[in-house]
Amino acid sequence: MDDKYIKELRNALSVLNSIKSFPDYYVNYLQKHKIENFSDFFDLLDYFKEHLQSNNGLGEEEKIIISHVKSLLEKVRYKNNSSKLFITTNHLKPNEEFINSFLEEYHLVETDNLYFKEIKPRRFKTITEKIVLYGIDGRKLYTLFEKYKGYNHPFIFYLISEPLINAKNYSQGISILEESLKYAFRYPNIYWNSLYGLEGCMWALFNIQFLLKKDGISVIDKKISLFRIKLLKLIYLYLTRYICIHSNDPRIIDCYSNRGRLVKDYSMDFIAIFGLGVNPEIQCLSDYYLGYQSAIKFNLFAPPFMQLRWESMKLYRHGSHIPNSTGGYQDIEDRTWMELVRDGEIRSIHFAKFFLSEFENYDYNLTNDQIKYICNYAKERNKDDFENYTNNLKSKQT
Repeated sequence: MDDKYIKELRNALSVLNSIKSFPDYYVNYLQKHKIENFSDFFDLLDYFKEHLQSNNGLGEEEKIIISHVKSLLEKVRYKNNSSKLFITTNHLKPNEEFINSFLEEYHLVETDNLYFKEIKPRRFKTITEKIVLYGIDGRKLYTLFEKYKGYNHPFIFYLISEPLINAKNYSQGISILEESLKYAFRYPNIYWNSLYGLEGCMWALFNIQFLLKKDGISVIDKKISLFRIKLLKLIYLYLTRYICIHSNDPRIIDCYSNRGRLVKDYSMDFIAIFGLGVNPEIQCLSDYYLGYQSAIKFNLFAPPFMQLRWESMKLYRHGSHIPNSTGGYQDIEDRTWMELVRDGEIRSIHFAKFFLSEFENYDYNLTNDQIKYICNYAKERNKDDFENYTNNLKSKQT
Protein backbone atom coordinates (compact mmCIF):
# COMPACT_ATOMS: atom_id res chain seq x y z
CA MET A 1 0.00 0.00 0.00
CA ASP A 2 1.23 3.46 -0.93
CA ASP A 3 2.65 5.49 1.98
CA LYS A 4 0.25 8.36 1.33
CA TYR A 5 -2.71 6.01 1.75
CA ILE A 6 -1.28 4.66 5.01
CA LYS A 7 -1.07 8.25 6.20
CA GLU A 8 -4.70 8.85 5.18
CA LEU A 9 -5.76 5.71 7.06
CA ARG A 10 -4.01 6.91 10.18
CA ASN A 11 -5.68 10.29 9.85
CA ALA A 12 -9.07 8.60 9.50
CA LEU A 13 -8.52 6.47 12.57
CA SER A 14 -7.26 9.43 14.58
CA VAL A 15 -10.75 10.88 14.29
CA LEU A 16 -11.93 8.02 16.51
CA ASN A 17 -9.78 9.36 19.34
CA SER A 18 -12.45 12.00 19.86
CA ILE A 19 -14.50 9.16 21.36
CA LYS A 20 -13.17 8.96 24.91
CA SER A 21 -13.09 5.16 25.25
CA PHE A 22 -11.47 4.43 21.87
CA PRO A 23 -7.72 4.71 22.74
CA ASP A 24 -7.93 2.06 25.49
CA TYR A 25 -10.22 -0.13 23.42
CA TYR A 26 -7.82 0.08 20.46
CA VAL A 27 -4.82 -1.04 22.57
CA ASN A 28 -6.75 -4.06 23.87
CA TYR A 29 -8.09 -4.86 20.41
CA LEU A 30 -4.59 -5.06 18.88
CA GLN A 31 -3.61 -7.71 21.44
CA LYS A 32 -6.15 -10.11 19.91
CA HIS A 33 -6.49 -8.95 16.31
CA LYS A 34 -4.26 -7.89 13.44
CA ILE A 35 -5.04 -4.99 11.15
CA GLU A 36 -3.46 -5.72 7.78
CA ASN A 37 -6.03 -4.65 5.19
CA PHE A 38 -9.17 -2.59 4.70
CA SER A 39 -11.48 -5.39 5.83
CA ASP A 40 -9.63 -5.49 9.15
CA PHE A 41 -10.19 -1.74 9.59
CA PHE A 42 -13.91 -2.13 8.98
CA ASP A 43 -14.04 -5.05 11.43
CA LEU A 44 -12.44 -2.81 14.04
CA LEU A 45 -15.16 -0.20 13.55
CA ASP A 46 -17.94 -2.79 13.75
CA TYR A 47 -16.53 -4.37 16.92
CA PHE A 48 -16.02 -0.97 18.52
CA LYS A 49 -19.58 0.02 17.69
CA GLU A 50 -20.86 -3.20 19.30
CA HIS A 51 -18.68 -2.51 22.34
CA LEU A 52 -20.16 0.97 22.74
CA GLN A 53 -23.68 -0.35 22.29
CA SER A 54 -23.27 -3.07 24.91
CA ASN A 55 -21.91 -0.49 27.37
CA ASN A 56 -24.59 2.11 26.68
CA GLY A 57 -22.01 4.42 25.16
CA LEU A 58 -23.38 4.64 21.61
CA GLY A 59 -25.01 8.03 21.34
CA GLU A 60 -25.79 10.11 18.25
CA GLU A 61 -22.37 11.77 18.33
CA GLU A 62 -20.57 8.40 18.41
CA LYS A 63 -22.72 7.11 15.53
CA ILE A 64 -21.86 10.14 13.43
CA ILE A 65 -18.13 9.82 14.13
CA ILE A 66 -18.03 6.10 13.27
CA SER A 67 -20.07 6.65 10.10
CA HIS A 68 -17.73 9.49 9.10
CA VAL A 69 -14.64 7.32 9.63
CA LYS A 70 -16.20 4.53 7.53
CA SER A 71 -16.78 7.03 4.76
CA LEU A 72 -13.15 8.19 4.94
CA LEU A 73 -11.92 4.57 4.81
CA GLU A 74 -14.15 3.84 1.81
CA LYS A 75 -12.60 6.76 -0.05
CA VAL A 76 -9.07 5.61 0.76
CA ARG A 77 -9.89 2.03 -0.23
CA TYR A 78 -11.29 3.19 -3.55
CA LYS A 79 -8.23 5.33 -4.30
CA ASN A 80 -5.95 2.41 -3.48
CA ASN A 81 -7.87 -0.15 -5.56
CA SER A 82 -6.45 -1.27 -8.90
CA SER A 83 -9.89 -2.47 -10.10
CA LYS A 84 -11.93 0.70 -9.68
CA LEU A 85 -14.10 -0.14 -12.67
CA PHE A 86 -15.52 -3.15 -10.86
CA ILE A 87 -16.25 -1.75 -7.42
CA THR A 88 -18.87 0.51 -5.90
CA THR A 89 -18.38 2.31 -2.63
CA ASN A 90 -21.44 2.18 -0.40
CA HIS A 91 -20.50 5.20 1.68
CA LEU A 92 -20.05 7.27 -1.49
CA LYS A 93 -23.48 6.40 -2.86
CA PRO A 94 -25.91 9.32 -2.71
CA ASN A 95 -29.30 8.92 -1.06
CA GLU A 96 -31.64 7.89 -3.89
CA GLU A 97 -34.73 6.71 -2.05
CA PHE A 98 -36.79 9.12 -4.15
CA ILE A 99 -35.93 7.30 -7.41
CA ASN A 100 -38.44 4.50 -6.80
CA SER A 101 -41.23 7.02 -6.27
CA PHE A 102 -40.14 8.89 -9.38
CA LEU A 103 -40.23 5.72 -11.51
CA GLU A 104 -43.68 4.79 -10.22
CA GLU A 105 -44.99 8.24 -11.12
CA TYR A 106 -43.16 8.21 -14.45
CA HIS A 107 -45.02 5.07 -15.53
CA LEU A 108 -48.30 6.82 -14.69
CA VAL A 109 -47.34 9.51 -17.22
CA GLU A 110 -47.34 6.88 -19.98
CA THR A 111 -50.59 6.41 -21.90
CA ASP A 112 -51.96 3.20 -23.41
CA ASN A 113 -50.83 4.24 -26.89
CA LEU A 114 -47.88 2.42 -28.49
CA TYR A 115 -45.98 3.62 -31.55
CA PHE A 116 -43.34 1.81 -33.58
CA LYS A 117 -40.43 3.68 -35.11
CA GLU A 118 -37.86 2.17 -37.44
CA ILE A 119 -34.26 2.64 -36.32
CA LYS A 120 -32.35 4.71 -38.89
CA PRO A 121 -29.71 4.45 -40.09
CA ARG A 122 -30.15 0.69 -40.08
CA ARG A 123 -27.62 -1.17 -37.96
CA PHE A 124 -27.97 -4.47 -39.82
CA LYS A 125 -28.27 -5.29 -43.52
CA THR A 126 -30.78 -8.12 -43.11
CA ILE A 127 -32.71 -7.02 -40.00
CA THR A 128 -35.11 -4.08 -39.75
CA GLU A 129 -35.29 -2.90 -36.15
CA LYS A 130 -38.08 -0.90 -34.62
CA ILE A 131 -38.28 0.70 -31.22
CA VAL A 132 -41.47 0.89 -29.21
CA LEU A 133 -42.45 4.41 -28.17
CA TYR A 134 -44.96 4.80 -25.38
CA GLY A 135 -47.45 7.60 -25.57
CA ILE A 136 -46.76 10.29 -22.98
CA ASP A 137 -49.16 12.75 -21.39
CA GLY A 138 -47.24 15.99 -21.89
CA ARG A 139 -48.93 17.89 -19.07
CA LYS A 140 -48.29 15.11 -16.58
CA LEU A 141 -44.66 14.87 -17.74
CA TYR A 142 -44.17 18.59 -17.14
CA THR A 143 -45.74 18.29 -13.67
CA LEU A 144 -43.47 15.34 -12.89
CA PHE A 145 -40.41 17.30 -14.02
CA GLU A 146 -41.34 20.27 -11.85
CA LYS A 147 -41.78 17.96 -8.87
CA TYR A 148 -38.45 16.14 -9.17
CA LYS A 149 -36.07 18.56 -10.88
CA GLY A 150 -34.92 19.86 -7.50
CA TYR A 151 -33.26 16.52 -6.77
CA ASN A 152 -30.67 17.34 -9.48
CA HIS A 153 -30.29 13.71 -10.51
CA PRO A 154 -28.86 12.85 -13.97
CA PHE A 155 -31.16 9.82 -14.36
CA ILE A 156 -34.26 11.94 -13.80
CA PHE A 157 -33.10 14.57 -16.29
CA TYR A 158 -32.20 11.91 -18.87
CA LEU A 159 -35.48 9.99 -18.52
CA ILE A 160 -37.61 13.15 -18.74
CA SER A 161 -35.67 14.35 -21.81
CA GLU A 162 -35.98 11.04 -23.67
CA PRO A 163 -39.65 11.20 -24.77
CA LEU A 164 -39.31 14.89 -25.62
CA ILE A 165 -36.34 14.26 -27.90
CA ASN A 166 -38.00 11.19 -29.43
CA ALA A 167 -41.04 13.34 -30.23
CA LYS A 168 -38.78 15.97 -31.87
CA ASN A 169 -39.46 18.51 -29.13
CA TYR A 170 -35.75 19.19 -29.18
CA SER A 171 -35.67 22.63 -27.59
CA GLN A 172 -37.15 21.40 -24.32
CA GLY A 173 -35.65 17.90 -24.41
CA ILE A 174 -32.06 19.03 -24.99
CA SER A 175 -32.36 21.73 -22.32
CA ILE A 176 -33.26 19.05 -19.78
CA LEU A 177 -30.59 16.67 -21.12
CA GLU A 178 -28.07 19.45 -20.51
CA GLU A 179 -28.54 19.01 -16.77
CA SER A 180 -27.46 15.35 -17.00
CA LEU A 181 -24.41 16.30 -19.04
CA LYS A 182 -23.22 18.63 -16.28
CA TYR A 183 -22.60 15.52 -14.16
CA ALA A 184 -21.38 13.28 -16.98
CA PHE A 185 -18.61 15.70 -17.99
CA ARG A 186 -17.39 16.26 -14.46
CA TYR A 187 -15.01 14.52 -12.10
CA PRO A 188 -15.49 13.83 -9.29
CA ASN A 189 -18.98 12.65 -10.20
CA ILE A 190 -21.04 11.97 -7.08
CA TYR A 191 -23.13 9.49 -9.08
CA TRP A 192 -20.20 7.28 -10.12
CA ASN A 193 -21.25 4.68 -7.51
CA SER A 194 -24.96 4.92 -8.32
CA LEU A 195 -26.66 2.52 -10.74
CA TYR A 196 -29.23 5.09 -11.78
CA GLY A 197 -26.79 7.98 -11.83
CA LEU A 198 -24.36 6.03 -13.98
CA GLU A 199 -27.13 5.09 -16.39
CA GLY A 200 -28.32 8.67 -16.66
CA CYS A 201 -24.84 10.01 -17.43
CA MET A 202 -24.09 7.19 -19.86
CA TRP A 203 -27.17 7.64 -22.04
CA ALA A 204 -27.01 11.43 -21.84
CA LEU A 205 -23.56 11.29 -23.42
CA PHE A 206 -24.65 8.74 -26.00
CA ASN A 207 -27.70 10.81 -26.92
CA ILE A 208 -25.78 14.06 -27.36
CA GLN A 209 -23.32 12.39 -29.77
CA PHE A 210 -26.31 11.01 -31.69
CA LEU A 211 -27.92 14.45 -31.87
CA LEU A 212 -24.70 16.16 -32.94
CA LYS A 213 -23.64 13.54 -35.50
CA LYS A 214 -20.05 13.41 -36.75
CA ASP A 215 -20.09 16.74 -38.53
CA GLY A 216 -21.61 18.52 -35.54
CA ILE A 217 -18.97 17.06 -33.25
CA SER A 218 -16.32 18.36 -35.67
CA VAL A 219 -17.76 21.87 -35.45
CA ILE A 220 -17.66 21.82 -31.65
CA ASP A 221 -14.17 20.34 -31.74
CA LYS A 222 -12.98 23.62 -33.25
CA LYS A 223 -14.38 25.57 -30.29
CA ILE A 224 -13.64 23.12 -27.47
CA SER A 225 -10.20 21.57 -27.64
CA LEU A 226 -10.22 17.77 -28.11
CA PHE A 227 -13.99 17.59 -27.62
CA ARG A 228 -14.41 14.67 -30.02
CA ILE A 229 -11.80 12.53 -28.24
CA LYS A 230 -13.09 13.47 -24.78
CA LEU A 231 -16.67 12.59 -25.73
CA LEU A 232 -15.79 9.23 -27.30
CA LYS A 233 -13.54 8.22 -24.42
CA LEU A 234 -16.16 9.17 -21.84
CA ILE A 235 -18.94 7.25 -23.58
CA TYR A 236 -16.65 4.22 -23.81
CA LEU A 237 -15.73 4.58 -20.13
CA TYR A 238 -19.32 4.87 -18.87
CA LEU A 239 -20.51 1.94 -21.01
CA THR A 240 -17.64 -0.21 -19.72
CA ARG A 241 -18.24 0.85 -16.12
CA TYR A 242 -21.89 -0.20 -16.40
CA ILE A 243 -20.89 -3.57 -17.86
CA CYS A 244 -18.35 -4.15 -15.10
CA ILE A 245 -20.61 -3.48 -12.12
CA HIS A 246 -23.98 -4.66 -13.46
CA SER A 247 -23.18 -8.03 -15.03
CA ASN A 248 -26.57 -9.40 -13.90
CA ASP A 249 -28.55 -6.65 -15.60
CA PRO A 250 -29.93 -7.40 -19.13
CA ARG A 251 -29.21 -3.80 -20.11
CA ILE A 252 -25.54 -4.71 -20.51
CA ILE A 253 -26.61 -6.16 -23.88
CA ASP A 254 -27.31 -2.60 -25.04
CA CYS A 255 -24.02 -1.47 -23.54
CA TYR A 256 -22.03 -4.06 -25.48
CA SER A 257 -23.84 -3.48 -28.78
CA ASN A 258 -23.67 0.32 -28.48
CA ARG A 259 -20.00 0.22 -27.49
CA GLY A 260 -19.29 -1.90 -30.55
CA ARG A 261 -21.30 0.42 -32.75
CA LEU A 262 -19.54 3.47 -31.32
CA VAL A 263 -16.15 1.98 -32.20
CA LYS A 264 -17.41 1.02 -35.67
CA ASP A 265 -18.92 4.46 -36.41
CA TYR A 266 -15.81 6.32 -35.22
CA SER A 267 -13.23 3.73 -36.26
CA MET A 268 -10.70 6.29 -37.51
CA ASP A 269 -10.86 8.16 -34.20
CA PHE A 270 -10.49 4.95 -32.23
CA ILE A 271 -7.41 3.99 -34.22
CA ALA A 272 -5.79 7.05 -32.65
CA ILE A 273 -7.40 6.46 -29.24
CA PHE A 274 -6.44 2.78 -28.97
CA GLY A 275 -2.99 3.26 -30.46
CA LEU A 276 -0.88 1.25 -32.88
CA GLY A 277 -1.37 -2.48 -32.93
CA VAL A 278 -5.03 -2.41 -31.90
CA ASN A 279 -7.61 -2.97 -34.63
CA PRO A 280 -10.94 -1.28 -33.79
CA GLU A 281 -12.78 -3.91 -35.82
CA ILE A 282 -11.52 -6.60 -33.45
CA GLN A 283 -12.98 -4.61 -30.54
CA CYS A 284 -16.24 -4.29 -32.45
CA LEU A 285 -16.26 -8.02 -33.26
CA SER A 286 -15.70 -8.77 -29.59
CA ASP A 287 -18.43 -6.46 -28.30
CA TYR A 288 -21.06 -7.81 -30.68
CA TYR A 289 -20.36 -11.36 -29.60
CA LEU A 290 -20.29 -10.43 -25.90
CA GLY A 291 -23.67 -8.75 -26.37
CA TYR A 292 -25.03 -11.93 -27.97
CA GLN A 293 -23.49 -14.03 -25.19
CA SER A 294 -25.18 -11.85 -22.57
CA ALA A 295 -28.53 -12.19 -24.35
CA ILE A 296 -28.25 -15.98 -24.22
CA LYS A 297 -27.44 -15.72 -20.50
CA PHE A 298 -30.76 -13.92 -19.96
CA ASN A 299 -32.68 -16.32 -22.27
CA LEU A 300 -33.27 -13.66 -24.91
CA PHE A 301 -33.43 -15.19 -28.40
CA ALA A 302 -35.17 -12.54 -30.51
CA PRO A 303 -33.65 -11.80 -33.97
CA PRO A 304 -31.82 -8.57 -32.94
CA PHE A 305 -29.91 -10.49 -30.25
CA MET A 306 -29.08 -13.36 -32.59
CA GLN A 307 -27.99 -10.80 -35.18
CA LEU A 308 -25.22 -9.66 -32.85
CA ARG A 309 -23.58 -13.08 -33.21
CA TRP A 310 -23.97 -12.93 -36.97
CA GLU A 311 -22.39 -9.46 -37.16
CA SER A 312 -19.43 -10.67 -35.10
CA MET A 313 -19.06 -13.74 -37.30
CA LYS A 314 -19.16 -11.68 -40.51
CA LEU A 315 -16.36 -9.46 -39.25
CA TYR A 316 -14.30 -12.54 -38.41
CA ARG A 317 -14.94 -14.37 -41.68
CA HIS A 318 -15.05 -11.44 -44.10
CA GLY A 319 -13.54 -8.43 -42.32
CA SER A 320 -16.79 -6.65 -43.17
CA HIS A 321 -20.43 -6.44 -42.13
CA ILE A 322 -21.25 -7.52 -45.69
CA PRO A 323 -20.29 -11.10 -46.66
CA ASN A 324 -17.75 -11.24 -49.48
CA SER A 325 -15.20 -13.55 -51.06
CA THR A 326 -12.29 -12.46 -48.86
CA GLY A 327 -11.07 -14.52 -45.94
CA GLY A 328 -11.37 -11.76 -43.36
CA TYR A 329 -9.66 -12.09 -40.01
CA GLN A 330 -9.84 -15.87 -39.99
CA ASP A 331 -7.12 -15.76 -42.70
CA ILE A 332 -5.24 -12.72 -41.39
CA GLU A 333 -5.10 -13.60 -37.69
CA ASP A 334 -3.47 -16.62 -36.09
CA ARG A 335 -6.13 -16.51 -33.37
CA THR A 336 -9.55 -18.14 -33.42
CA TRP A 337 -12.81 -16.22 -33.37
CA MET A 338 -13.29 -16.83 -29.64
CA GLU A 339 -9.69 -15.90 -28.88
CA LEU A 340 -10.25 -12.56 -30.62
CA VAL A 341 -13.45 -12.06 -28.62
CA ARG A 342 -11.62 -12.74 -25.37
CA ASP A 343 -8.65 -10.53 -26.31
CA GLY A 344 -11.05 -7.72 -27.19
CA GLU A 345 -12.79 -8.05 -23.84
CA ILE A 346 -9.50 -7.85 -21.94
CA ARG A 347 -8.37 -4.85 -23.97
CA SER A 348 -11.66 -3.04 -23.35
CA ILE A 349 -10.98 -3.21 -19.60
CA HIS A 350 -7.43 -1.97 -20.14
CA PHE A 351 -8.63 0.99 -22.21
CA ALA A 352 -11.38 1.89 -19.76
CA LYS A 353 -8.92 1.84 -16.85
CA PHE A 354 -6.69 4.24 -18.73
CA PHE A 355 -9.64 6.50 -19.59
CA LEU A 356 -10.66 6.46 -15.92
CA SER A 357 -7.20 7.59 -14.87
CA GLU A 358 -7.50 10.51 -17.30
CA PHE A 359 -11.00 11.27 -16.02
CA GLU A 360 -9.69 11.30 -12.45
CA ASN A 361 -7.03 13.73 -13.63
CA TYR A 362 -9.85 16.08 -14.77
CA ASP A 363 -8.83 15.68 -18.43
CA TYR A 364 -12.43 15.33 -19.63
CA ASN A 365 -14.05 18.00 -17.46
CA LEU A 366 -16.07 20.67 -19.25
CA THR A 367 -17.45 23.88 -17.80
CA ASN A 368 -21.17 24.61 -17.63
CA ASP A 369 -20.69 27.29 -20.29
CA GLN A 370 -19.06 24.77 -22.63
CA ILE A 371 -21.88 22.28 -22.05
CA LYS A 372 -24.44 25.00 -22.73
CA TYR A 373 -22.67 25.83 -26.01
CA ILE A 374 -22.78 22.14 -27.00
CA CYS A 375 -26.48 21.86 -26.23
CA ASN A 376 -27.37 25.14 -27.95
CA TYR A 377 -25.60 23.92 -31.07
CA ALA A 378 -27.49 20.61 -30.84
CA LYS A 379 -30.74 22.61 -30.78
CA GLU A 380 -29.67 24.54 -33.88
CA ARG A 381 -29.04 21.28 -35.71
CA ASN A 382 -32.28 19.67 -34.59
CA LYS A 383 -35.27 21.92 -35.21
CA ASP A 384 -38.51 21.29 -33.37
CA ASP A 385 -41.03 19.30 -35.43
CA PHE A 386 -43.27 17.94 -32.71
CA GLU A 387 -46.67 18.36 -34.36
CA ASN A 388 -45.71 16.88 -37.73
CA TYR A 389 -43.88 13.99 -36.09
CA THR A 390 -46.72 13.01 -33.77
CA ASN A 391 -49.31 13.36 -36.55
CA ASN A 392 -47.26 11.08 -38.81
CA LEU A 393 -46.95 8.49 -36.06
CA LYS A 394 -50.68 8.54 -35.44
CA SER A 395 -51.49 8.23 -39.16
CA LYS A 396 -49.26 5.15 -39.46
CA GLN A 397 -51.12 3.46 -36.61
CA THR A 398 -54.50 3.85 -38.32
